[in-house]
Amino acid sequence: MKLIKYNDNWADEMDLEGSQILTDPEFAEWETKWLKRFEDEGKITFYVGTNEEIPYGSFDDFCQAFTVEDITEEEAAVLTKYFGKNMGFFPG
Repeated sequence: MKLIKYNDNWADEMDLEGSQILTDPEFAEWETKWLKRFEDEGKITFYVGTNEEIPYGSFDDFCQAFTVEDITEEEAAVLTKYFGKNMGFFPG
């Protein structure tokens, strides 16, 4: 199991944090999906408000906003029980 944490900032005005719990195969699929998207589009932009956006010019830049931790199934169950599988702002 993986706990993926997202942490970034928009224009030094708004902190965005969130996390998601994925199985190892789900994580591999998630990572492959984003890598392919960067290969196809070159860059990605997340819109976090009407005129607020966070651009990522490369897959490496995008990955710097994330930390990935291995967790046990028991830890995942506790986190999911209290917070759900997705917590906070997490880029889809």
